[in-house]
Amino acid sequence: MKNFQQHALMVALGVAASVTSVTALADGHSASHKYEAYLGAARQFIDGKRGIDNDTGVVVGLGYVLDENWTIEGVFNGFKADTEVGAVDVDGRHYRLDAVYNLARNGAWQPFLVGGAGDQGFDVEGGNNNRETAINFGGGAKYFLSDEWALRGDLRAIHSLDEEATDYALGLGVAYLMGAKSAPQKLDSDGDTVEDSLDQCPNTPAGVAVDGKGCPLDSDRDGVFDYGDLCPNTPMGTKVDKDGCPEKIAKTVSIELQVNFDTDSSKVKPQYMSELKDVAEFMKQYNKTNVELAGHTDSRGTDVYNQALSKRRADAVAKVLVETFDVEAGRVTSNGYGESRPVADNNTAEGRAANRRVVAEISTETVE
Repeated sequence: MKNFQQHALMVALGVAASVTSVTALADGHSASHKYEAYLGAARQFIDGKRGIDNDTGVVVGLGYVLDENWTIEGVFNGFKADTEVGAVDVDGRHYRLDAVYNLARNGAWQPFLVGGAGDQGFDVEGGNNNRETAINFGGGAKYFLSDEWALRGDLRAIHSLDEEATDYALGLGVAYLMGAKSAPQKLDSDGDTVEDSLDQCPNTPAGVAVDGKGCPLDSDRDGVFDYGDLCPNTPMGTKVDKDGCPEKIAKTVSIELQVNFDTDSSKVKPQYMSELKDVAEFMKQYNKTNVELAGHTDSRGTDVYNQALSKRRADAVAKVLVETFDVEAGRVTSNGYGESRPVADNNTAEGRAANRRVVAEISTETVE
C-alpha cells in the first residue's frame, strides 16, 4: 500500500520536475487552448467519522475550456489508505465533474475557484464497499510555465451527501494545455495603429501621432500632448498650464502711505510729495486699485473738532493725488476717524505727532 502512495506522488512530481527543466517561464499573456489534461497527487484528509487514516493518492483530469473564465473538468481521484483500527486496506476513489472559474491572470499566476459533484467510494478489504454521492468546492492557482504547460495546486472540501461527512484534499500537479484556439481579431477602436489591448490612451483623436503605447506624443515632456500644446519646446521642469504654456504665478503687490501733520493743520508738507507720487504711479500701473485715505488726530481738542480736522486732512491728501498726480477722483475716497485710533501715547509730544496722520494701504493681485 505504501508503495502505491509513493509511486503516485513520485509520478506527479516527476512529471512536474521534467516540465520545469525543459520549458521557459511564460511571458504573462493568457494562453489560448481548448483542452487541459491534468496529472497530479492529492493528500486526502479523511473525516474522523470514517475511521480511515489520511493518505496520498493520484489525480487525473481532463478539462474543456468554454471561455477565458470557465472550464469544465472530468476528474478521477484514487488513493489507498488503512483503517485506524486493525490497519485494514481501503481503496478510495472519487469520480466527479467540476466547473472551474478562472480569475484574472497576474503575470504567470492565475487563481481559480472550483466546485462540482460526483460519486465516491471506499472499498474495505474483506469488508463492505461503500458508495456515496459527494459535492466539492474549493480554490487554487495555476502557474504557467509556457503556452502549453502549467503547474497547478488546489485545496477543496469534499462533502458526502449520504454520510454527512466532509473530507479535504490538497492537490499539486501539472497541466498540459492542448488545442490552440484561433487568434482573436485585434481591435484598434481609435485607429491609431495600436491595438486596443495594448493601447494605454484609448480614444486618441483621429490623425494624432502616437507612441508605441498608443499615447499622443509629448515632445517637450511637459505633460501636455503635442496636438494641444500651444507652447512647444517648453524648458524641462517648467510648470505649465492646460495649454502647455509656462504657468503664470499670482502674487500680491502693495504700497503704504503715511503723511503726518503739524498741530491743528491739514496742510500737506512738501516732504511727502515724493511718497504721494509713488502711490499715484502704483495706482496707474495697477489700474483696478482704489484707495481709502484715513485721517487721524491726537487727543487735544474736542471729539467733534477732531473728527472734522481728521476729515480735512484726508481730503487734503486726496486733493494732491487727484489734482497734482492725476489719479482719477472716483478711485480715491477720504474718511476722518478723529482721535479714535491712536498709534502712540497722546501724553507725549512724540506720540501726539505720530497720531496726527493720514494713512493708506493699497494692495492687489497680479500674475507674472
